[in-house]
Amino acid sequence: MNFNEYRKDIELQCKAKNACVEEYDKLISVKTEEEFWEILNENGSWCGSKLIKIPDELLNLITYDFWKYLYCRYVKDREELWSTITDDTYKYLYCKDVKDRIELRVK
Repeated sequence: MNFNEYRKDIELQCKAKNACVEEYDKLISVKTEEEFWEILNENGSWCGSKLIKIPDELLNLITYDFWKYLYCRYVKDREELWSTITDDTYKYLYCKDVKDRIELRVK
């Protein structure tokens, strides 16, 4: 799947889940893939709470820990997401709500 294909899919998901007009307009007006992911991650809390799905091969582009946690909990538990959670709160919630992983336990 190329950038334009997955971009269209994600934009449609955001529109269907009633993204706010201002942020949606920003998303659809960006020119580069980097800018696209910057907007998505700036709105990571919303993307996570609305369960915005992205192609498996692009999960490494999610940088917002709350989105990573919610994606693992409600969409698909993916090592490339849970293994990169850095915030202790979301590590704890992941272990409590998804799967207890020794490597994520807060020390």
